[in-house]
Amino acid sequence: MTVFVDQQKLSAPEQGLRLEVARSLAQVEAMGEEWRALEQRCGLRLAYFQSFDWCANWLRRIAVHMPGTEPYVIAVWQGERLAAAVPLMLTRISAGPRVLSALGDPHTQYAGMLLDPGACASSVAAMVRAYMAQPEG
Repeated sequence: MTVFVDQQKLSAPEQGLRLEVARSLAQVEAMGEEWRALEQRCGLRLAYFQSFDWCANWLRRIAVHMPGTEPYVIAVWQGERLAAAVPLMLTRISAGPRVLSALGDPHTQYAGMLLDPGACASSVAAMVRAYMAQPEG
C-alpha cells in the first residue's frame, strides 16, 4: 500500500516522499538493509526496540505463535532511502476489534519512530498523521 500526500503541502526538499506499510514478515525483511542504514544515521543509543534486528527476530520467533498478530510497519521513503520507520503491529483480540500497538508488545519496553536526521520531521509526521486518519479500506 502506498499513499502519496499532496505534493503542494510539502516543501521543496521533501518532494517525492512516499509512505508504505509493511504487512508481512517478507515485506519487513525486504526493508532490512535500508532499516539498518537508517538506524546508523539516527545514531540513537536507546532505539533497540525500533531496530530491524529486534523487530524481525520478534516477528520470526514470537509473533508466529500469536494468531491474529501481523506487522504494521509504517515506512516513509525519500526516493530509495528510508527516511522514517514506525514499527507497529495489528492484533485481533478474540473475535473483537484489532488493536494497533508497538511491534513486540508486551516485550517491547518503549516505542517510537526512527527518523533520518536529514528528513523534515514535520513533513514525515504530517504524512503519517494523514495516513492514520484515513479509514482502512
